[in-house]
Amino acid sequence: MGSNLFWPFTRVRFPGLNLIRSGDAIPNFLTVWTACALTLFNLDRFADVSRLPAVPYLLGVVALPILALVPTYIAGRRREQPRPIETLRQADLVAETQETEV
Repeated sequence: MGSNLFWPFTRVRFPGLNLIRSGDAIPNFLTVWTACALTLFNLDRFADVSRLPAVPYLLGVVALPILALVPTYIAGRRREQPRPIETLRQADLVAETQETEV
């Protein structure tokens, strides 16, 4: 996806590794799911009485969804045909010219 690593000092944007896109559902879901699962685990771990067993919880709630959805995402990306650069440019121009309601 890329970002500007030194934002207030430069305007240079680094392109990133192009492994995922910002609008992809599966990587976004996995990021939110993992963050929520680890937050819950840490809240339980620092409670007076821990109720979640560490290894089964992390394997079942964090690793299992990742192992199930990452191959699905990769298979979907391989099936996808890359669009020509001119098509992407035209789609960007059309998106800029469309009126939006305020």
